[in-house]
Amino acid sequence: MRTLGVLAVVTLIGCGSEPSAPTPAPAPPRPSRRAELAPKPDRPVQKPIDLALGTGFEMRPPIRDGRLTLVPIVATGDVPATRFITLQEGMHQGVVTVRETGHDDWQVQTLKVSNRSKLPLFVMSGELVLDAKQDRVLAEDVVIPAGETAFVAARCVEKERGEGGTRFRAGNALAELELRRTIVYGTQDDVWRHVDRISAREDTESWSHTYRLAAQRQSEPSARRTTLLDALAAIDGRDRMVGLAVAVDNQVLAIDRFATPALYRQLERMLVASYLPGVDGDLPAESRKLGPDDVRSLARSTLGTSTPASYVVLRK
Repeated sequence: MRTLGVLAVVTLIGCGSEPSAPTPAPAPPRPSRRAELAPKPDRPVQKPIDLALGTGFEMRPPIRDGRLTLVPIVATGDVPATRFITLQEGMHQGVVTVRETGHDDWQVQTLKVSNRSKLPLFVMSGELVLDAKQDRVLAEDVVIPAGETAFVAARCVEKERGEGGTRFRAGNALAELELRRTIVYGTQDDVWRHVDRISAREDTESWSHTYRLAAQRQSEPSARRTTLLDALAAIDGRDRMVGLAVAVDNQVLAIDRFATPALYRQLERMLVASYLPGVDGDLPAESRKLGPDDVRSLARSTLGTSTPASYVVLRK
């Protein structure tokens, strides 16, 4: 009987009707024409970055080299047609002279600058002049009209020498950025101490404690300088570029802006060379983010100085 039970089960399975095919799942309903035309939810629209920098000027995207960041500034409005001659250019051409004031009673903190050219002369704070009785840097931004002479503030960057002639020659360099800030906001003793620190860093100590040996390093071949200059030459609006904002470790330390694109280009190489010393290595991981408002904040501060040729701001 147990065997018959098994056979019965087998017979029922084998001889029954074939199972029906599975019913296919219904196709999803086709969206109505109205649904196809319904607007999709709006995606968040990224707000354009505000690059305005006061009336008539605009920033361009930053150019970074490790700890150093340069923010190009372009003119968006009319620029003056005035042409200028720079101090270094005029001294090389022999149409600008820089002399000590007086002879035996010469004044360390004042120099006599004569402009015999046919163009207004722009003198920039931080420009280096050599020889005479002590190497100096100019300590203020000044425009001297054609054919005129002015007495310009200066700082000594050679502590131990106090004799020589009365006439200076071009130094072909601008004091590096931190030294420029000391020249503007510090005492003469602060400047000498800063020069000694730079000389130790650059291994350029001398018996007279002069800055000239460290400054001469700025004219040596530099891949970093070349890369930055190439990047600046390629910016959008290059033909209207009038200056730079300069940040170290994402803190804006200076704005160097000039009246015309031509004057900026005359000074560009010397400016960029002066930003590089002492600013090596990578950006610290903990550095705050740099944004356009950081540049605008310094530009609006009370620290700026203006001439018909320039607007310069140095952070204290």
